[in-house]
Amino acid sequence: MTKQLLRVIQALENSISSVGIEDTIVKLYNDSKSENQNMADFILELVCERYKTDKSGLKLDNKTFKQQRATLILTHLLYYFAHLTQSQIGYMVGRSKASINRYLSDLHKLNEKVAKDNDLLKEINHLETKIKEYKNKI
Repeated sequence: MTKQLLRVIQALENSISSVGIEDTIVKLYNDSKSENQNMADFILELVCERYKTDKSGLKLDNKTFKQQRATLILTHLLYYFAHLTQSQIGYMVGRSKASINRYLSDLHKLNEKVAKDNDLLKEINHLETKIKEYKNKI
C-alpha cells in the first residue's frame, strides 16, 4: 500500500473511533456533496459567462441559439464534472429528465468529421480544460 492510502485508512480509523461510523459516513457524504455543489456553481458561472447569458436565460422556453448551446454544454459538464443527476440538471435548466438524457445521448453521437460537431467538441474540450485547471487549484 502507498503512504497516501495508509494515511487515508488511519484518518478513517481515527474518525470512526472518535465520532462513530455513522457520523463519519455523514461527514464524508456532506463533504463530497459540498465539493460537487462548488463545482456545479463554477461550471454554471463559466458557461453563462462564455455564452453571455444568465441562469434565468437557461430556463426560458424559447431560447436563443447561444442559450441552446449553453444548455447543451452545461448539461454535459454538470453531469460529468459536478456529478449531478439528470433530474438535478433538468431543474437547473428548466427541462425534464428525459430531455437531459436526450441531450447527453446526442452529445455522445457527435462526429468530429462533421464541421458543426467538431466546433461543438472543441468548445466542450476548451471548457473541460478550464474545469480541470480549476480542480487542480482546489
